[in-house]
Amino acid sequence: MICNYFSLPNNVLEFLEVFVSISLILSSIQHFKNINFFSNDSLLPWNLFKKNYNAPFIQYDIFNHIFDKRGMLFLNILRIALLLLLISGNEEKHLLCLVLVTLLTLLIYIRSAIMCNAADQVNNIILTGLLIHYIFLRTSTESMIIYFYASLLIISYFSSGLLKLHQEKWRNGIYLKQVLITRNYHRPRLLNKIRSISRRTFKSMSRIIIFWQVTCFLMPFLPNTLFYFYLFMCLSFHLVTGILLRLNSFIWTFTGLMPCLVYAHEKIFACL
Repeated sequence: MICNYFSLPNNVLEFLEVFVSISLILSSIQHFKNINFFSNDSLLPWNLFKKNYNAPFIQYDIFNHIFDKRGMLFLNILRIALLLLLISGNEEKHLLCLVLVTLLTLLIYIRSAIMCNAADQVNNIILTGLLIHYIFLRTSTESMIIYFYASLLIISYFSSGLLKLHQEKWRNGIYLKQVLITRNYHRPRLLNKIRSISRRTFKSMSRIIIFWQVTCFLMPFLPNTLFYFYLFMCLSFHLVTGILLRLNSFIWTFTGLMPCLVYAHEKIFACL
């Protein structure tokens, strides 16, 4: 059933668009919570860029108004409105909404990159790819862009696994425990449970994660049983880490890319 649904490129891209939209809405809500950090005197890239380079196009006062606290509030409200319109299914305004959402997202990211995570970076790439596809509207670009997204997901897993493999404290589970403790410092019950877990258990969990990430490049070539086991590992990883580390946008962005893996696997494995 899943294979049949995601064997159609349009279904894959629509699914991805909805999940990325939800991720961006959550990202904007997070910006509302941190709105007091946005001012022209803050240590965000806009201020650093302005002081170091003094490029002519940023000398106008309008840029200060766009990127101050009020401007960031307005940009995020506008982005949420456009995202809701984007996923409403209005085909006439679809491309216009996608263009505006992409520009707004890049603009917000430039101003607030310090507070962005991996999901925000991947969202920029996804939106740019979707925009290129919908501008050209060629059938051939559908498969190409899906293969690209599948590769993006695999590369992100693989590179993360290699970095962990290189670090002894990741291999021993020390960093895994430290990350969970740090991200749940204000949740005493969960914090006590994390601290009560033995070091050996964290070591095993960390090594399982590393092995899965380092070998994930094999996914498009695996038989169905192994492929869906790996896919289940992907989904479980994002759900568990997203909930425990409170990375909501992380869950939606990377889960939205998984149908691209399903599509790529069906097409590639059929040729083997």
